Amino acid sequence: MFADICTGLISILTPETIGAVALGIFTGLMFGAIPGISGIMAISIPHVLSGTYVAESVFNYPGIGLLAVSSAKYHDYNLLMLMVLITGAMVMLSSLAAQAVNEVIDPRMKSSNGVVC
Repeated sequence: MFADICTGLISILTPETIGAVALGIFTGLMFGAIPGISGIMAISIPHVLSGTYVAESVFNYPGIGLLAVSSAKYHDYNLLMLMVLITGAMVMLSSLAAQAVNEVIDPRMKSSNGVVC
C-alpha cells in the first residue's frame, strides 16, 4: 500500500523536477484516471435507478418505481416486463457510453475485430 502511494507520488513529482508545466501534469493524470471514473459512473447509473424504485415504493412518491411495484402487486405483467426492459436498456446504454468514452480516451482499448478484451 505504501509502495503504491510512493510510486504515485513519484510519478507526479518527477515531471515537476524536469520542468513540466502543472497543467500538463494534471492533463496527463486525468487521462489516466478518466477510464476508471467512467466505468464507476456507468455502474452507478443502475444503482441510482434501483434506489429510485425503493425510495418511491417506501415513501409512496408517484413515479416509475411505484409504478413497477404496483404493477407487480396487481399482476400487470405487461407493464412489469416493460419496466424490466427499460431498466435493462438503461444498464446497457450506460455501459456502452462508458466503453465509448474509454475508447476515445485510451486507444489501447480499441480492437480491430470489434471485440474488446
